[in-house]
Amino acid sequence: MECEHHERLSLWLDGQLSPEEERNFSAHLTVCAACRKAREDFLDLRADLRLIGPRVDPFARRRALTNILAGDTRTPWWGRRVRVPVPVLAVIVIGFAISLGLTLKTTPVGTPVTPAAETHPGGSAPPAAGELNLSRYDRGGRAVMVLVPREARESR
Repeated sequence: MECEHHERLSLWLDGQLSPEEERNFSAHLTVCAACRKAREDFLDLRADLRLIGPRVDPFARRRALTNILAGDTRTPWWGRRVRVPVPVLAVIVIGFAISLGLTLKTTPVGTPVTPAAETHPGGSAPPAAGELNLSRYDRGGRAVMVLVPREARESR
């Protein structure tokens, strides 16, 4: 059967009780067999743990001590910060914007795109004004569509 003062045993052994609580618990130990048995078990366990001691590899201990004393605080290359001066960063950003603008350059809307020497399939003449010229999209014998105004169709 457990005593209600059983959990105070560890505090008593570690000296963490106030002087009045320590006197009361010492008086309790003289009358409670369960707490005396728990005290004996606890002291035996502490003694066994002291005998075992920590097992540390001597090479690992020496390496750790050397690292601590050397004060090696170098960071790996992937953990380093890159510091770029503001003018250099501005030149990089402006250069990127210019190259992006040149890449995305398109012809203005409404400006006709006509090659200087346009060839027409089958040796036909270039289309007249008002006709839709799709011949530049013809690549080797496909159909060519020509838009003819209604007035021209009616006069034929």
